[in-house]
Amino acid sequence: MVVEATLLQEQMIACVRQLCQEDERIVGAFTYGSFTTGEGGAFSDIEFYVYLDAAVYHAFQPATWVGQIAPVALYFTNEFGTGTAIFENLVRGEFHFERAAHMEQIRAWKQEAGFPPVESMLLLDRTGELTEHLRFISGLGPDRGTADQVSQFWHRTLDWMLFGANVLARGERARALEVLWWVQRYMRLSSLPERSCKEVFRCE
Repeated sequence: MVVEATLLQEQMIACVRQLCQEDERIVGAFTYGSFTTGEGGAFSDIEFYVYLDAAVYHAFQPATWVGQIAPVALYFTNEFGTGTAIFENLVRGEFHFERAAHMEQIRAWKQEAGFPPVESMLLLDRTGELTEHLRFISGLGPDRGTADQVSQFWHRTLDWMLFGANVLARGERARALEVLWWVQRYMRLSSLPERSCKEVFRCE
């Protein structure tokens, strides 16, 4: 019998779950990203939303709390306002520490993308509210299969492809790789069933 080794990141996610359950200041918490969809690997980040009781929010010390997971080499707030940890084991983590009253804001995500089942994300829910919000966003996400939407995605893809090709031709390789992220993004968003492709492009 072959037993698969647990990834370091999975051990750290389990540690976060336990820490949340043991910390009465935390009302709810969930994880997101590749490990919730079964795509996490040895080089994947770990990402969390942690909701705090309003009475303790300002006194809470994020860096100290994160340091309980594993030794931290660096903890800072990145350019998007997200707490970011670089652990000594070279795992990267993102931590959003929010007031519990702000839980409902995640419902807006339903208009942006699909999300996995609730049980893949939920770490802690003391009131039942977070479960309901996660259940609301769980599923396939918005319908991107209309002719207009597919057309927009492909127009943007072609635009970024030409931009990237010109940047690469100028010898700006690092910038060309940055542009490639946008190409990949729109190609992924525009991946549709064959019927929708034919409706937009009238391909055979």
